[in-house]
Amino acid sequence: MELPFLSPLVRLADFLQNVWVKVLRQATGTGQASDFNFFRIPFVDYARGDGLSIGPGQKKEWQPGTLDENTAWAVGFRGLWGLYAQDPISGENAPAGPVYNRDGLVRRSWYDPLGWAGLDKVPPSDEMEAVLQRRRQEIETRRGKIREEIASKSAILQELGVEAAALKAAPHLEQAYLRVKGQIRDLSRELQELRGQLALDGARFEAIELHAERLKAGDKGPMRAHIHRAHRPSLDSEYSLAGLAEFVAAVSIGGLMVGVVLLVVFARQYLVIGLAALIGVLIFVEAGFRRQLPRLINSLTVGLAVVSVLVLAFEFFWQIVVVAVIAAGVFIMWENLREITR
Repeated sequence: MELPFLSPLVRLADFLQNVWVKVLRQATGTGQASDFNFFRIPFVDYARGDGLSIGPGQKKEWQPGTLDENTAWAVGFRGLWGLYAQDPISGENAPAGPVYNRDGLVRRSWYDPLGWAGLDKVPPSDEMEAVLQRRRQEIETRRGKIREEIASKSAILQELGVEAAALKAAPHLEQAYLRVKGQIRDLSRELQELRGQLALDGARFEAIELHAERLKAGDKGPMRAHIHRAHRPSLDSEYSLAGLAEFVAAVSIGGLMVGVVLLVVFARQYLVIGLAALIGVLIFVEAGFRRQLPRLINSLTVGLAVVSVLVLAFEFFWQIVVVAVIAAGVFIMWENLREITR
């Protein structure tokens, strides 16, 4: 959970983490950004699966019912289902009703239930075959167009290759020869990308074919495959230190506040260092309980490396400029001499 005044920092940290994982491709084995964020308040909640059971044959019975826009009590209820504890971070407040969030906005699960459940990308079973067929046709049509483009560009590339061979033997046509070489280089790159796209589309087509065959055989795959973050009961190994984790979560923020006050009163000259140490300890403890220590250490290592590079660049700026200018001059002279001796 997060305090309201920390929301901008939480969003900034999430943005940087997404850039690190999705743009720079520096991800863990899952390939996804972690939920861990330095600016969120640690909250420990274990789903052990041993709580009160509700349903047929259980201690508490229930009857299913349909809620829609014609259900007056649901649409008109904007309160909480329980106690409003006036918790500043809303951690202990009761949940809101089925239609509205605690802030009064309509829940996504109400106005977009399929998207909220991740089912908007899963077609109904009776439409699956038609969807696969349309997808196969789209891929096959695109592959045909790519093949035609490859054939056309390959013919042009061969013509350019013949022309380059002829111009190379004529020293007075060097500029024309260089232009043709540039065209060959660009066209070769385009052909490489087209052939790569053709190979990728071929693999996609085969995967869709295999998937269609599995569906015809009755294999529909895992029913919860569309859920990326499914809630499951915690394993015994995950809450073996539950008591300690709950204790740390309960005292961490309050202890941080007390520590800041003690620093201000008794060691104001070490306020910055002490505050950094307190926050660092809190971050390491939180990362440890979330099993994110390797990721945290990796992030800190990269951050310190970037800071070190910036410090070195600042301290030796003019030396770097001199070396860069000398290197550029040597490279230019080498290129000129190489052209003379050709």
